Amino acid sequence: MAQELYKRAKIMSPTRRILPHILAAALPIGLIVLYYIVRDNRELMDWVNVHITAPYRNGAAAVTAFGPFQFFSLAEILITLLVLWVVFYLLGMIVRLIRGPYRLACLGRRLFVMATVALYLFAAYSWLWGGVYDATSFSSISGLATEGVSVQQLTETTEYFAQQANRLSGEVQRDADGRFNEEPDYYFTLSRGLYVNLEREYPTLRGAAYRPKAMIYSKLMSAIGFTGVYIALTGETNINTDAPGCLVPSTIAHEMAHQRGVAAEEEANFVGIAACITSKITVYEYSGYLAGLMYLSEA
Repeated sequence: MAQELYKRAKIMSPTRRILPHILAAALPIGLIVLYYIVRDNRELMDWVNVHITAPYRNGAAAVTAFGPFQFFSLAEILITLLVLWVVFYLLGMIVRLIRGPYRLACLGRRLFVMATVALYLFAAYSWLWGGVYDATSFSSISGLATEGVSVQQLTETTEYFAQQANRLSGEVQRDADGRFNEEPDYYFTLSRGLYVNLEREYPTLRGAAYRPKAMIYSKLMSAIGFTGVYIALTGETNINTDAPGCLVPSTIAHEMAHQRGVAAEEEANFVGIAACITSKITVYEYSGYLAGLMYLSEA
């Protein structure tokens, strides 16, 4: 009887039950609100990126590239655990709603916990990566013109990329049917030297090189249309190895551009292709010219 009264008292005490949840949610809400207040202040976001978020991302990349971590994606494992937690948490909520007492209190509490977790993740994304979009862009730092090119320039560049892709096509490994057949571990390892030459031209791209991670869920990535993803929380470049093999090296270069602080997708495309074709690494040169040819042909 006493135990039942204690349970009722816990559930029927709003302050005792709700206050800890409100306090837990206050921090991410405050961070998100602060982000949207200051995100238009370019100088402040530059300072935050240089002194806080970039050092964090680089530190996370170093930790997740240490020892056995270099061969698997910690981000992928964390995402898997998060999905499993959500599934089991929802199942537990359904069971309690069917069998347990105080159904509305249980529903509200569990939904609040899930919303709080989502708020923490969104706050982390906003500051660790969203803020990079609000800082000064790579094109502005490097002084590159972005006003476009003439039709003649586009045509000549497209022809040049086609010639280079054709020239290099015979220098990469192929199977009996003539398809690209380079060993992924080979060019994953070579990625460490991918940016060496481009860094000399654009010093803002300088940084430690960390091995990209082949994703376990590559087929799922293909199904949802992703060739790779950079996770700022862990500092990792995650690569879909189920994508066409000839384009995987250029995808690695693209995700490594994100790792070096290039946020915008079109800029990461430019930087990744530039890194490939200046790398003096045949498999990357070929993939870079091929990826560039695709973009140029579409244009």
